[in-house]
Amino acid sequence: MQRNAFLNNKKIHQNILPGVFMTAAVQMVNITDSIIAGNILGQDAIVAAGISMPVLLFIQIPAIILAMGGASEAALFLEKHDKQKADRVFSASVVAAFIISLFVAIMSPFLIEKLAIVLSGNVALAELTEPYIRVNFMGIPVLSVAIIFCYFINLGSKPHLGSIFLIIANMFNLVFDILFLKFFGMGMDGCAVATLSGYLAAMVVILVYFMQGHHQFHLRRLDRKFFGYTSLVVKSGILKMDFTLMSVLKPIIINFVIVRFLGNNYMAVYSVCMGTMLIAGLFTDNIASLVKNTTGISGGYNDYYDIYTPYKKRVKYSCIITAVLIMLFLAAPQVITTLFGITEENVLALCKPALRIFACSFPFCLYNKLMIIYYQNILHTVLSAIIMLMQEFLMAVPLILTGMFLFGFTGICIMTVISEAVIALPVFFYRIWGQYNNGSGGWLDLYIFTRAADEKFMD
Repeated sequence: MQRNAFLNNKKIHQNILPGVFMTAAVQMVNITDSIIAGNILGQDAIVAAGISMPVLLFIQIPAIILAMGGASEAALFLEKHDKQKADRVFSASVVAAFIISLFVAIMSPFLIEKLAIVLSGNVALAELTEPYIRVNFMGIPVLSVAIIFCYFINLGSKPHLGSIFLIIANMFNLVFDILFLKFFGMGMDGCAVATLSGYLAAMVVILVYFMQGHHQFHLRRLDRKFFGYTSLVVKSGILKMDFTLMSVLKPIIINFVIVRFLGNNYMAVYSVCMGTMLIAGLFTDNIASLVKNTTGISGGYNDYYDIYTPYKKRVKYSCIITAVLIMLFLAAPQVITTLFGITEENVLALCKPALRIFACSFPFCLYNKLMIIYYQNILHTVLSAIIMLMQEFLMAVPLILTGMFLFGFTGICIMTVISEAVIALPVFFYRIWGQYNNGSGGWLDLYIFTRAADEKFMD
């Protein structure tokens, strides 16, 4: 028992943490662009990157669905020693991601100009936004295939490689951002070209790795079963993506309203707040999806210890990260503003209190995220979905927009905290009520379940 416990803990550290950093690295590209552009091109560049970010995340959704679903299904086939089906899942994921992303890239010239105007609200800002979006749209096939390969690489004996490849992409992106913007005098298109160049560099390394036969997956020739495997992967991926679409629509709507009613200065502040919130969520949120993949495999074998141990680890990691971020936001918000290159006094005066208010939402946000995963793990999927939908859209968007129209930008900040608290508190009391009425649903649930799992494991 002790030996198996050790191995389970070792597996968590070897698989979850690299996967978290890998998933975070995908989204860090957009944040890196915001930071570098803000420091070199100025405040309007932060706004352009900020309003573009949710759209760029939106076009990555098909690749992430296929990557998460494909990796999960391939892992199940590998556990059953069915290497051929695992390869077919891998092949279907790669081909489907490339076809979908290629279609997006081909259609982009017909969409970008109007999309930039809609997002920006004025011609001047659209001139910054359009080239950034255009190049990113054209490069989405490279990004999509890279995401697929990295997720599958993480299933091998070296799960850290996926995150290493994407870290390579981020490093190249950072270097090229500085090179193109500072030394070549390029604008926001330089940021996008840097992103594409970074992923091309990573893809070269990935392809060399695969061609040398170091990985267990191989591309198979397509046949009539392609659509069947693709359907399987998509269904699995959609379940794991949860309400990601809603989480993308939320910033698009709020950005749209802020730009038109409050102006660029407030949009710059909100972009900084959202960028830092995204950084905070990269680690806590992404631990969840990695845990799902790990527990999904163990569930097929009724390995209860292996299901709940990752959950406990996620709680620990998430709490530590959140505590550090709260202290940083409250004590030194100027560190964040300096990072994004905010120098104008009027914008700085808005940023510092906004960041402190946003930090107050972190505990409630973390609790809601933990409860979503908790109820998914114990198969209370309806309750999990309700919490998720309320957090990502139904509660957050109306409250934030109401706050803005009543109290301006301060209302946005306050309502962000209130929206998370309004969700967290009923869930908390529901769990307390359940604990006293039927012995389930309370704070001790996690301990009870994990303890029962340990006892069953020991038997």
